[in-house]
Amino acid sequence: MHALLNEPIYANIDLFILQDPWWGRIGSQKDINPNNHNIYGTVNSANFLCIIPPGFDDKTGPGVAIYIRNNTHIGAQFSDIAPIHRDFIAIDINIHNSKLTLINCYPHGADLKKTVNDITQIVIPQDRPCIMTGDFNLHHPDWALIGSKWEKRHPNQTERIFATYAEYHNLHLMNDTLLPTHYVPRSPASNAIIDLTLLTSARWVLLWKG
Repeated sequence: MHALLNEPIYANIDLFILQDPWWGRIGSQKDINPNNHNIYGTVNSANFLCIIPPGFDDKTGPGVAIYIRNNTHIGAQFSDIAPIHRDFIAIDINIHNSKLTLINCYPHGADLKKTVNDITQIVIPQDRPCIMTGDFNLHHPDWALIGSKWEKRHPNQTERIFATYAEYHNLHLMNDTLLPTHYVPRSPASNAIIDLTLLTSARWVLLWKG
């Protein structure tokens, strides 16, 4: 993460959308409660504004982070379309006098099912472009890697619920289904697409370009 935020090779990238960001001890403080002695945080950079879900400053930390480069005329604020959550975050972005909403998601581990359920309670705005992206850890024929075993696998209930949610809200898959996002070197048939990028409608792309 430090390299992404500071190395000149990445200087042309103004926005990073991260899942499972580094999180660890960054300092200490005096407190009568020994559990509060450590201060936890993520990577900081003078070049970027770091946006994380507020209130999750314990040892576990948040599951998502968004970095926006300073001095790029990109404005951002927390969106009111989603509640505060450890493993997803929604922000409204203003760029070139246009507004879009970005939702960064990371369902994982024992809380995956609950997190997906919480995500599907978000009402996607239809008056502006909305991008939902992240590491979803879900398999479904709608976004299965072509030639992989996932094309014929029957999705579980959580995966079906999310696919139905995406369809209902006109969230269109932007992934190339020939390019895996998860590699299994010893079993190429198990390569998969679990990192998804979804856009509310292709018409927004045309309007944005126009």
